Amino acid sequence: MTGFARVEGEAEGVALAIAARSVNGRSLKVRLRAPPGFEALDRAARELAQSRFARGQVSAGLTATREAGSEGVRIDTPRLDAYLAAARPDLMAGKAEKPRFDGLLALPGVIQTEDAAPSAEARARLEDAATALLAQAFDRLREARRAEGAALASLLAALPAERAGVGRRLDFLCQEFMREANTLCAKSASTALTGLGLKLKAVIEQFREQVQNVE
Repeated sequence: MTGFARVEGEAEGVALAIAARSVNGRSLKVRLRAPPGFEALDRAARELAQSRFARGQVSAGLTATREAGSEGVRIDTPRLDAYLAAARPDLMAGKAEKPRFDGLLALPGVIQTEDAAPSAEARARLEDAATALLAQAFDRLREARRAEGAALASLLAALPAERAGVGRRLDFLCQEFMREANTLCAKSASTALTGLGLKLKAVIEQFREQVQNVE
């Protein structure tokens, strides 16, 4: 069965999103795509999928985006010293004004941003949140597959019901065919056309006899 589900959440200043989908397959195959640091989710994905699905190719993708303002900020001191060293001859010769601190910070590469390394406890909480979202995504995916299965079952049930009345409809068509053939013979103005009408009635009668065997 096919299906798709998407869930979102947040933990430890990280926005999490999981998109799960499935396509038909004889056996159950599970694949997870996740950024570095979420390797432990591979086993969780298999276990969660096995407890919900019997077959199909199930795939899930995790994205983790650190929220704005959660990065660490530092000054690249070696780069700043290099700028000052390059400008020192002009400063000493009076060819340039003494730089302001805010101007120095605006020089390319002086301000560096980096993600703060989370603690072991924070990492564990982040993994737990991702696992919970993965379970929720698989739950929604299961419901989507069940809905598709129910729709397919309804369609299959409608088809046998339709076939059950095929014989009666064919019998009605035979009556209409015979009526048109009789009209053709009655209004015929030539022997050839009358003969053709009689042959047509014989064929219709043979067809009608076969239709009697259809439910």
